[in-house]
Amino acid sequence: MALCVSYSNILSSIGGFIGALSGGLLSSLTFSILGLSSIMIIFLLSSLTRIIVTIIIANKIKEVREVKEFKIHHVKEKIKTMKPKFILYYLGLMPVGRG
Repeated sequence: MALCVSYSNILSSIGGFIGALSGGLLSSLTFSILGLSSIMIIFLLSSLTRIIVTIIIANKIKEVREVKEFKIHHVKEKIKTMKPKFILYYLGLMPVGRG
């Protein structure tokens, strides 16, 4: 687990470095494509690359353990049987140990 987190952090840092470097380089240039300024093109490229990477990686993620099927009516039944203070606690509206 620690090895996977390390690899993830390394790849994320490299991507952030390359993105910041290329964004800084593009923003220092003065140009316009289809009426968009250089900063708008940077935001557009950033959005597109994030979407592409998400689509590519999302198909490769697999759950390795068995997971129960999520059904909304189970959640509704669980909430009906809970006391109000626990509902507020799980929603983060009440600190631990209060009420």
